[in-house]
Amino acid sequence: MAGQRSALNTLGGWLAVLAIAGGLFYVLYVISWSGDTVARIELAPQGRSEELPVALSPEMDPVRGVLGLEYSGRLGGRIATYDVAIGGDEDVDIKDIFTESGIANDPSDESGRSSRVRGHSVNLGTFEVPVDAGYLVRADIEPSSRVDLESATLSLTANSAEWDLRIIGGLGLALILGLGMGMAGRGGKAG
Repeated sequence: MAGQRSALNTLGGWLAVLAIAGGLFYVLYVISWSGDTVARIELAPQGRSEELPVALSPEMDPVRGVLGLEYSGRLGGRIATYDVAIGGDEDVDIKDIFTESGIANDPSDESGRSSRVRGHSVNLGTFEVPVDAGYLVRADIEPSSRVDLESATLSLTANSAEWDLRIIGGLGLALILGLGMGMAGRGGKAG
C-alpha cells in the first residue's frame, strides 16, 4: 500500500511540474513566439513620430503590437509614457483600428544610474485588421527625465496566438490534479 502511495506521490509531483512548465511555455508562446513579424517601425524616441506607413490585411489577423525601448540612465523607475495608434490616412475612410497608451517601467530591482544600454519590451496587445489597406502609425513617446531613451521601435506580428481558455483550464486542471495526487500519496505515508 505504501508503494502505491509513493508512486501516486511521484506521479502527482511530475504532473504538477509538467503543468507548470507547460503554463510557462504557453505564456511565452502567446506573448512572443507565435506569428511572423510583418513590420518593424523605427519611432522617434522622444516626442511625436511622423505618420509612418504600414500595409496590413485581414489575412494577418490577429496582429500583435510590441513596443521596444532601449535606454540608459536611472534604473528601477519609469522609462517613458507612450501613446500608439494605427489608423487610415485621409484618402481612406478608416478610423483608428488600434490605440494603446500607458507607462513603461524598468522591471529591475536595481536602483541608481547606469550608462549601460538596456532593452525593455511592452506587449501592446492584439487587434484585427478590417480591410486590406495602407495604414499609418502614429506614436508619441515621452521619456522620463531620469533616463536617456536611445531608440523606440514598434514591431507588428501577424497571426499571433491569442489566449485560449481551454488550454489555460486544462493546464490548471492538470496542476490541481497533480497537487491532489501528491497530497494523497503523502497522506498515506504519515498514517
